[in-house]
Amino acid sequence: DQKFLSVAVNLKILNLSHNLISYIEPGSFSALKVLDQLDLSFNRITDLDVNLFDSLSSLTRLDLNNNELRAIR
Repeated sequence: DQKFLSVAVNLKILNLSHNLISYIEPGSFSALKVLDQLDLSFNRITDLDVNLFDSLSSLTRLDLNNNELRAIR
């Protein structure tokens, strides 16, 4: 949805905790250029793509606590 994307590009804080997320598609955060904080805690994430957060040059806080991380590939 175009309206959502126009808001999302200005997003500074994104809390996705407690959502039962198990997989994050590479490129999922690529439009979020000014994102400062990303909370992915208390999900079921097992693997992360090594380049998943590369586009987040403004990111200062990343919370991955209480997941089931096994590998960063």
